Amino acid sequence: MAFIRPKTEHKILELESQKKKNEEYKLKLLSEKEKIKEIVDFWEKMSRWIVDSNDHLSGEKLESQCKKIRKAITELNLFQDYIEKCASLEERKKEVSKQLLAYKKMQAKLAELKPPQEYAKTFINNNISQISKIFMCLHTPQEFSELKIIDSKIVGIRNGEKVPLVNMSTSQRRTLVLSIFFQLHLSNPSAPPFLLFDEPTAHIDPLNSLLLMDFLRELVITYNRQLFVTTNDRNIANLFRRKFSFLDERLQEISFYRGKKDLCEVKRRIFNQQGLISETEL
Repeated sequence: MAFIRPKTEHKILELESQKKKNEEYKLKLLSEKEKIKEIVDFWEKMSRWIVDSNDHLSGEKLESQCKKIRKAITELNLFQDYIEKCASLEERKKEVSKQLLAYKKMQAKLAELKPPQEYAKTFINNNISQISKIFMCLHTPQEFSELKIIDSKIVGIRNGEKVPLVNMSTSQRRTLVLSIFFQLHLSNPSAPPFLLFDEPTAHIDPLNSLLLMDFLRELVITYNRQLFVTTNDRNIANLFRRKFSFLDERLQEISFYRGKKDLCEVKRRIFNQQGLISETEL
């Protein structure tokens, strides 16, 4: 937002400069107006003199005065246009001033925000105990007794020793990320009642994949969450189907696969605990 303020202030300065020029021109036109009034008064007297006098009025002089009057009328019209333009610019100045004030307020609010990593750090510090419990539910063997924050870093406690995150396995680090994600979702009262997973068992061994599915099953039963899971592993898909067969007709599978002429075919299957009960081509 840093580029908005200079641009807006520059626009206000331009409007102020234009206003000053218009005011100077206004004074000039008012002076011309007084001259025209004198001319009009003069010609009113001349009209009476012409009517009452038999003296000859020079056509040359009359033409000269008419040209002056015409020029003065033109300048009066320009003066009126400038008056209207000044009023329009004044209204625009008010609008720009309001926008500038709103931008300044927004800039002040943005300046109060912390970097995203600070919010993540605060959340993990405040929820490390629950994150540790979820981690223990999702990962086996129980290599660590708990997770802790020591020197502002997450470590695993193994036989009283500290194991830094960089020394954990890929599966353990992925499980930790999932634990933080689940706690973030469960601790947020405004979180939507559903979860989206793209290949949730990737880089997780088969045993820990089962633990993850059990945990997801608990989310559905205890916390009434709806799950959307994608996988290209038929074994994982079958395992999900068995774990969540208690949902009966609420368990649906959408399959995408190559059909004839390389066209993508989409089918929806609905299951219950006995097996497939319907199949619809979409």
